[in-house]
Amino acid sequence: MPQDPEKLCRSAADNGFCDTQEQYPRAYMERVVDQCSTILEYLFSEVPDDVTQLSNTPQPTSASGRPWSWAAYNYRHQDVCDATTRFVEPTYAKATDGRWYVIIQHRSLRQRASVGLCNQLDGFCRAVSDCGTRSRCVQTFYHRTLIAADPLLPTKCPRMKTFRLPAGCMCQVELAKGLRTLDHAEEDKS
Repeated sequence: MPQDPEKLCRSAADNGFCDTQEQYPRAYMERVVDQCSTILEYLFSEVPDDVTQLSNTPQPTSASGRPWSWAAYNYRHQDVCDATTRFVEPTYAKATDGRWYVIIQHRSLRQRASVGLCNQLDGFCRAVSDCGTRSRCVQTFYHRTLIAADPLLPTKCPRMKTFRLPAGCMCQVELAKGLRTLDHAEEDKS
């Protein structure tokens, strides 16, 4: 029987998931995977191992055969807010219904998700801090479906649930009309 995920993940509650291996209900997962193997086979979708595919930074490309290429300019940008992008294997996560679930993690069924965590949450945004405006880096989130077991219904087979996971960092700037994100600044002009 799984323990209360909300208590186990208290330190990671702001991010909506934890990937702690201590106190993960392995014996319970063995039983669930054995009991529900046919259903789980149909639900499972593997995530690629290549973490470089998660980056917004274009990877080096060959410009052979072309007279000119943007390849030389691919790395001349700087993010306004630093974030660390990595794969996690969440063990517990908070679903969009507000409840915590046990994420199915098993030797035959490894679920991974990409997350982007702000390195300096509420820190100043680079490149706009000298513009006479106040700015801050804020965590952004995306929705991801994972196979999860309901700790309140331990005898039921797992099902797909939607979880809000950290996606990256975004810059918010204070404009004359109030706090706005950089991508909405054009809307304020109308």
